[in-house]
Amino acid sequence: SFLTTGSDNDVEIYRKFGLPCHPVIDRAAARLSAISGASKPAARAALEARHRAFRACRDAEALVDLPDVPEATKGSLRERRLQQVARYFSMTIARAAAFAEHIVVLPFHELLEHDQDENIVLSIAGDAINLVAKADINEGESLTRDYSAAPRLQDAPEPLATPTGGSRTRPPGEDDSDLQLLLNSGLPLWDLRLGAYRSA
Repeated sequence: SFLTTGSDNDVEIYRKFGLPCHPVIDRAAARLSAISGASKPAARAALEARHRAFRACRDAEALVDLPDVPEATKGSLRERRLQQVARYFSMTIARAAAFAEHIVVLPFHELLEHDQDENIVLSIAGDAINLVAKADINEGESLTRDYSAAPRLQDAPEPLATPTGGSRTRPPGEDDSDLQLLLNSGLPLWDLRLGAYRSA
C-alpha cells in the first residue's frame, strides 16, 4: 500500500495520487460536510486537527498506564490501550471549557444539555471551580451550557504546498460551529428550517 511509504500526514505521498489528505479523512470529511453544511475543506481541517491532537495523546505513554487497560476488552494490549486513549480523549474534548484565560476540564460537564442561552456558568471559589446557576432553575428544568463556546482544537499547520486533491484548510471567515458541535461534542444539529434536530 502506498500509505505505508510515508507518515499519516505526509502530504507529498497523497499529492502523487491526487488526494488532499489521508483517504479515510477525505471520505469522512465529505460526509461531515454533507451533514453539517460546512465546506469540505473546513471538514478536512477539523478532522486533521482532531487527528493531530489524538496522535499527541496516543504517543504520550503516561496518559493511559497499561495497568489501567481493562482485561475484558478484545484485541492486543496495544489495541486496548488505543481504545482507552480514544475514550479519554473524546471525554476530555467534550468536558473542556474556556474559563477566564484558561481551559479547564470538568467532570460530568459533557452531561449538561446545549443551549446558547446557558443557565449554568463557571465560578472560582478558592481552589475549586463551581457550576453556578445564572438564575433560579425550576424543578425538572435541564442544566445547560453553551457547547459552541468550548475551546477549539488547534488547526494543523498548513502544508508547504497546496494538495492537488483540494484544500484541507478552513476557509477564512467560514462559520463551522455546527461542524464543531457535531465532531467534538457529539451534538445533533438543529435545523432552523425544520424546527428539529437533523439526524447524523
